[in-house]
Amino acid sequence: MHIPNDGHPSNQQCYVSFKHGHCPDPADFHSHDYYEISLILSGHMKSMLRDKEQDGNQPRLILCAPGTPHLIFMSSPSHYARMNLFFEPDFIENSIEEWHTLSRAFGKNGNIINLSRVDCERYQTELYQIMDDNNVIRKKLRILALLTYILENDSFTKQKTEPFSSPIVLDAVSYINKHYAERIVAADLAKILNIGRTTLMTAIKKHTGLTLSDYVMKVRVKKAVVLLKKGISQEETAQQTGLGSGGGIIRAFRKCYAMTPGQYMKTLL
Repeated sequence: MHIPNDGHPSNQQCYVSFKHGHCPDPADFHSHDYYEISLILSGHMKSMLRDKEQDGNQPRLILCAPGTPHLIFMSSPSHYARMNLFFEPDFIENSIEEWHTLSRAFGKNGNIINLSRVDCERYQTELYQIMDDNNVIRKKLRILALLTYILENDSFTKQKTEPFSSPIVLDAVSYINKHYAERIVAADLAKILNIGRTTLMTAIKKHTGLTLSDYVMKVRVKKAVVLLKKGISQEETAQQTGLGSGGGIIRAFRKCYAMTPGQYMKTLL
């Protein structure tokens, strides 16, 4: 298993990252085989789970257990800041008998917890301590303490999130992320999902802030970044991700990042 390390594979069992800026990576519904706790510090961000969603500038925690589909993206232009804690199940599940109680914080389909500014700063401090601590035992204890605080805090017991009003979006974006290299047309996708074309287009726009074609393009660009990091040529990357020709990948990157693929890859260095 590989926990992400700022976009690069890592063999660490526990990892904390901090990201900020005006242009986060293109988002897509996804799940993985490790735990994730995301702390949204600032920015107009939308967080979506299978049965709930939250949009706005409110600081929040998003907790996802292994296999939990989730999506976090910038719904309006703004500067954002976000911390992520990732850890493998084997890193902590067998550490204490009470893990099944603490794991309630992750919920059946994940949890979104709105935070006060005071709680946000508290969680930020806790995550930095986990990040800076090189002692594995202390890392585990800090994570257990963090989950205990989450469960006992009023923000958890009184949490209010909006129900996910269009579950069909999950099916749509899941299909897109599996078939992004293929030709994707609204009418064909609507037929596959057994819904109306207008219903599909409206739901995608409402929950991603993008048209269907723009969302497909962003997914392809995200996949292209992964391939370019591996040293695959722009032409081959364009073909493997459904971006067509070398000119297609350049146009897509300029629309997403206002720069060419080469320029964008330099920013990652």
